[in-house]
Amino acid sequence: MKDCPNSLKEEAERLARKQLLNQEHVAPLTRFVEEISRQHPEKSIPYFDPLDGGTRAQCLFVLEAPGANAVESGFISRNNDDVSAKNFYEINIEAGIPREKTITWNIV
Repeated sequence: MKDCPNSLKEEAERLARKQLLNQEHVAPLTRFVEEISRQHPEKSIPYFDPLDGGTRAQCLFVLEAPGANAVESGFISRNNDDVSAKNFYEINIEAGIPREKTITWNIV
């Protein structure tokens, strides 16, 4: 698993992350996303990134809206292939915030 900016531009990385969606710390959130998706099949609702802290996170970052790359990758992630995601990745590193203590979502 690659935890670096833009890593989700690679299909193999996206598929590997999808294999993690039922891990204990993210499974309830995965079910939440799937329920919203069932209620709104016309929308593309990205998953929470399983590399984040999931239900164990101490800090929730709420972003405005999923960008085109979140829809493409299927995840709200600091590893998406865009400048905002890269900046978010780098600012967390700079601030010394461990990834497992955070979770990122958006206003859907």
